[in-house]
Amino acid sequence: MDPAAYKMHLALQGEWPSLSFDFVQDTWGQGRTRFPHQMLAVVGTQADLPQNNSLQVWKLSDLGRLDKDDDENDDNQDYDSTDGDHSDSESDIDYDPVFENSHVNHHGGINRVRNHQGIIATWSDTGKVTLYTMDVEGMCTDNLRAPEHLFTYGGHSSEGYAMDFSTKGILATGDNNGAIHVFESDYKKAQLMFTADKPIEDLQWSPNESTVLAAGETGGFAKIYDVRAPNRAMLTKDLGNKSDINALAWSNLVTNLLGSGCDDGTWSVWDLRKFEEPLARFTSHTTPITSMEWHPTDESMLVVSDDVGSFVYDLSVEEEETQKQNEESDLPPQLLFVHSGSPMTKEVHWHPQITSCLMSTAYDGFHVFIPSNL
Repeated sequence: MDPAAYKMHLALQGEWPSLSFDFVQDTWGQGRTRFPHQMLAVVGTQADLPQNNSLQVWKLSDLGRLDKDDDENDDNQDYDSTDGDHSDSESDIDYDPVFENSHVNHHGGINRVRNHQGIIATWSDTGKVTLYTMDVEGMCTDNLRAPEHLFTYGGHSSEGYAMDFSTKGILATGDNNGAIHVFESDYKKAQLMFTADKPIEDLQWSPNESTVLAAGETGGFAKIYDVRAPNRAMLTKDLGNKSDINALAWSNLVTNLLGSGCDDGTWSVWDLRKFEEPLARFTSHTTPITSMEWHPTDESMLVVSDDVGSFVYDLSVEEEETQKQNEESDLPPQLLFVHSGSPMTKEVHWHPQITSCLMSTAYDGFHVFIPSNL
């Protein structure tokens, strides 16, 4: 790792690998830039035996800026005291990161975990979806507490990975038999809403239409559903040239943009108003795309992960510049940052409240970082 490439970097390794995690929206403020940082996350394990798994709540605090040599600080204006996230007093403090962990036992490996305003949902490899509650405000002001079990749903006929909360807190889950279930508002009942011909790899609710969601399937097809019209897709589109769609990302800032990442390593951005040819398609990845997510405050930026790392792109780079640089390099000029060296990266997420902070999970553990060029 090149320290000059990061404002902040922390590596964590748990007892067991993890396929999935999610940041928790905290009460410590929006748009945070000043060090040290603190954050909450929920993490699911993949243990050797079903009974050894757990759902964990992490609290990371005193995350300081990486040390810089004086010469580097003089040469790099990104790190001078005029930055909003840095001051002379901060540069003299050597912070020791603090890690706190609270957990509850979870039968079965956790394929995916998501949370929404104190509700945590897990997709187990046993085929069950389990709901938990947590006191977020209390955890921000006091000690961590283990999540409390709310309900376990056994209505799926197979395990799955697809799971998403809508902006209004409605939970949808998709399984490997192509079934999509939508939960009621109390999370104690769910209804089989749609059935596809192939396994559902990912689900994304529309950020501005509370009844609409997108599903990515094996075989390269994406479908747009509306829960007001059960048992049929409103729109079907081949996005992946027959390659499985592993990840979808619906932009919260430009709500007509949908990203798709495929098993063949390609990823694309689509305009849902036309949904014909992609606005952009990238083919530089050589391993399957495993996750993707739009930046929470920059409408042109998103992060993509594949088996070897996490990649930050800026789609605002002009086409003429793209054509010129493509003649000199195989890498697209929209690629801003690469965090690599982690085998089998499975998920990467932007922190919703800490500016340009990312966290990834891979076979060798977790990495929390802020790129120096963002």
